[in-house]
Amino acid sequence: MLNGVIKRVMLMLGNPRVEDFDVKNAKSVLIRSWSGIGDSIVMSSAIRELKKNRPDIKIYVTQRSRSRDVYKNNPYIDKLYPYTFYHFLKLRNKADVYIDARDHMNAGNFLFYRVLNPKKVITGPRYSKYDVKMDDFSYYKDYKPADNGNKHVYDIMLDYFSEFNLKSGERKYDLYVSEKDLQTALAFWKKDKKRVLLNIFGSTKILDIPTVISLINNIQRDFNNLDIVIPFDGKTKERSLTLCGENGISNARLSYKTTVKELFALVKSSEMIISVDTGIVHIGSAFDKHMIAFYEKNIFAAWAPIGKNHDVILCKANDMGNGSAHYAFDAEQAEAVIRNRLCKI
Repeated sequence: MLNGVIKRVMLMLGNPRVEDFDVKNAKSVLIRSWSGIGDSIVMSSAIRELKKNRPDIKIYVTQRSRSRDVYKNNPYIDKLYPYTFYHFLKLRNKADVYIDARDHMNAGNFLFYRVLNPKKVITGPRYSKYDVKMDDFSYYKDYKPADNGNKHVYDIMLDYFSEFNLKSGERKYDLYVSEKDLQTALAFWKKDKKRVLLNIFGSTKILDIPTVISLINNIQRDFNNLDIVIPFDGKTKERSLTLCGENGISNARLSYKTTVKELFALVKSSEMIISVDTGIVHIGSAFDKHMIAFYEKNIFAAWAPIGKNHDVILCKANDMGNGSAHYAFDAEQAEAVIRNRLCKI
């Protein structure tokens, strides 16, 4: 019964009269990217290209708190807003186009659209559990078709801006760190050592710990000038402490508990990154860091790092039964690749 009520509310909110609007006439755009830190970093490239192609257009960005830090200090953004009902009220009638890259569909989406009152909504494929389709809603009459799985997310993000006919620009991400935060991060590293950031945990992925321990200890026997730092947050603190303390990675140490902006600074201050496929890979791509990234084969094509200074180790992902995947990889191959990359820094 509740689902039926929600469906009726969605159909009511999602079907105002929508006029045709040519985005070439847009004077302002509000953008909301996918929700993750890595997703938001990838979207930064499209924001840059929009501003370079249309310097006259006002670009506003809305995002929830954690990912909003991605866009701070970005010179291509005119104003950054929290994703709240109150701020949508403040933006009412101020954005000609709303680019909403989220992939779910619920009544809250349409309520926010009604409050914002844009002349056009641009979105991609969306999923709903309430027995409705995107074609049921006038707001979604021009949604972008689903990708066939062969595109990189860089290009998928640009697709949301296809009606603006953007000229292709530099294939890079934009991420900005304050000088104060960078100096704090640099001070954390040991002097006269090569600064290596080792990230074993993703939100739903984890590198095989015994293999990592063996690999890092082997490398440190020949490279005794490494400062290996493991970042952690509230979710990974205990696992990281156990990894360093009980499992015996020689000379590896934990960073301070990183906020998002501190993590950006820590990545920028490093000289090399070793990481499972997670947001840190995209942060490293933004700063064009030397990097070893571990990827599941069927994810690699879409989410591979960009830039020239990285190597990728393909892994086999084993379901751990708790929503996480255990990444197994060839230790000899990984060690050879890491040693070669260390010689370049």
